[in-house]
Amino acid sequence: MATRLQSLLEALPSSIEWGALRAVTISTEAISARNGKPDSISREYSSGIMLEILEQGQFLYAACPTMTVESVRETALTLQQLGTKSAPHKLYTFDTSVRPNSTGSYVSPGYHEVSPADRQNIISAMIKHSESLSRSDDIVLSTAHTRI
Repeated sequence: MATRLQSLLEALPSSIEWGALRAVTISTEAISARNGKPDSISREYSSGIMLEILEQGQFLYAACPTMTVESVRETALTLQQLGTKSAPHKLYTFDTSVRPNSTGSYVSPGYHEVSPADRQNIISAMIKHSESLSRSDDIVLSTAHTRI
């Protein structure tokens, strides 16, 4: 991934004062129960790139829809245009000294690996909650859903 990010960074337009890329990957599991029975368990993976540039003393950020040279370049040019248009209204002028070089990885403190036992407890809770929602014959469908 580092080599890919380096090649994308080198593809930024030369008119960009300063730029940085961050690869972002998210994994989400959705669990649901319907009418007191397990309904579905699915896993979603999403990845992309966050682009940060410095333009006329302003840091601008955007997410790239795809990890291609064309997408990163187009996003950088869009940010550059935005920076130029908004420059007369900036509150403070930044420079590259506030963004020292950094490499590495980061895991959000909000992320916790879910053990098989915890996953089973969550599924049981979803079943129990969807069951408890069906207290009357007037309720046709009850669903409990969570993402972990």
